Amino acid sequence: MDSEMTQEERLIKLNEFLKVNPTDTFSLFAMAMELRSLNRQNEALKYLDRVLAADPNYVPGYFQKAEILIELARPQEARRVLLDGIPKAVEAGQF
Repeated sequence: MDSEMTQEERLIKLNEFLKVNPTDTFSLFAMAMELRSLNRQNEALKYLDRVLAADPNYVPGYFQKAEILIELARPQEARRVLLDGIPKAVEAGQF
């Protein structure tokens, strides 16, 4: 996506992509990161849940979800997410 776009324009474009393909992990993840950058962590978590539902092997989803949970002072949940993600990262050679 064009880096010259505003965040609002990027959100609109990502929504358009997701209407066409609601399980596209790249678009879901990008939406989560846009929302996180707007301090909309709870919404970002919902998109990360969708990422991991669409592709349980999408390793960055676990890491980003855990970071947001830590930001929200939910360390036990973050720990569980990381423990779920570690085997996926090992399998993918990313750990």
